[in-house]
Amino acid sequence: MSKKIIFIIAIIAALGIGFGGGLLVSSHHKGVHNGRAGKHHHALATKGAATSGTVLSSSGSVLTIKLTNGNTETIYTGSNTSYSQVSTISSSSITNGATIRVIGAKNSDGSVTAKKIILQ
Repeated sequence: MSKKIIFIIAIIAALGIGFGGGLLVSSHHKGVHNGRAGKHHHALATKGAATSGTVLSSSGSVLTIKLTNGNTETIYTGSNTSYSQVSTISSSSITNGATIRVIGAKNSDGSVTAKKIILQ
């Protein structure tokens, strides 16, 4: 075989191995994300937290939500917290009984300082 054909075969093999490795990593990440994290609560790689639950109470900049496992979690909101649904909403749309998804920073006491709240 000529060097050119061997070179082309080597390139195709390298691309195939790279593609297969990417699929393997992707399926592993998806399994970890869907498995341990589930829909309710997980820490993000950037020192953040995401959680969701039903709003039990709302007082000023503090929300208390009930997770599906029965636990409660305290959520702190502030001027950097954004609120959204399918379209942008305001904080007044977050009422008791609402199901929300919270993305923010996990605090040392177990509470979360919200960066974003999504009404579900």
